[in-house]
Amino acid sequence: MTTFRKNPILTLLGIAVVGLAFRAVYAQNQNHSSGGMVEWLTPPLPSNRPQTPEQEERGRQFGRTVPQPELLQPEIDKSLPAYKPRTDLPVSGSFTGGCSDVLPGLVKGWVASFRKYY
Repeated sequence: MTTFRKNPILTLLGIAVVGLAFRAVYAQNQNHSSGGMVEWLTPPLPSNRPQTPEQEERGRQFGRTVPQPELLQPEIDKSLPAYKPRTDLPVSGSFTGGCSDVLPGLVKGWVASFRKYY
């Protein structure tokens, strides 16, 4: 042990060897995938078809129908508590904004549910 204290190069060499040994053990325990590719277990969905002019106009007026949920689409958290309306203060306001053609149909549903309480 006195040899390592007298010779700092041997001390650094010992630290490097121990570090490389830990690195080798760590690298062996890693689960590496080859090439960074992901293998999907479900087949891909077909491509979306462009809307016809009639569908575009209907979407502008009433909102487009909601598409099927995608594979990785988030779901509503089932642990959220049920909505409890506020009765201690008046609720009013307006909102103006831009959106996709799916949102108007969803907003109509939200407003209908909101009006049940207010």
